[in-house]
Amino acid sequence: MGYSDSHLERVTERLGRKPFIWDNHIANDGRDRCAHLYLDIGATDWSLNRDRVAGLAINPMNQPALSRLPLAAYAARFLGTPMTGNETSFASLARALCGDALGAELTAACDLFQNQGIAALDERIRASLIARFSRYEPERCATEVVGWLRGAYEFDPQCLLE
Repeated sequence: MGYSDSHLERVTERLGRKPFIWDNHIANDGRDRCAHLYLDIGATDWSLNRDRVAGLAINPMNQPALSRLPLAAYAARFLGTPMTGNETSFASLARALCGDALGAELTAACDLFQNQGIAALDERIRASLIARFSRYEPERCATEVVGWLRGAYEFDPQCLLE
């Protein structure tokens, strides 16, 4: 995933200038994608050579506070500077942006939220996760996780995306 140098070179030749990238890798506003929280871009092979583009825009997730996690990772990769100390791992970003305890909970649940998604959660698991994350409310990231688990971010068929 991401943008290979050879692809960006072909696009630059065709446009006659460096492209500006608008990436939807973490966006979760579509019918299938709303069932996931794309928190850790480090778990993917997303890449972009900043020297080959004019700029980068990222469509965030429907959850603005949680979107800070992958957006910070994009910034670290694209700008080449760590966002928290000397580390840019998901766990360090989660701790820095959400606090140690909630960051650890997000790290533990990240694979489930990102790769398996809400459809993989039976009622017992969902209730357990709601209880775990509710302990951290009113912290916005926790509130967004709990809302997502309760179906607050389901796809709206009135939306024209799909």
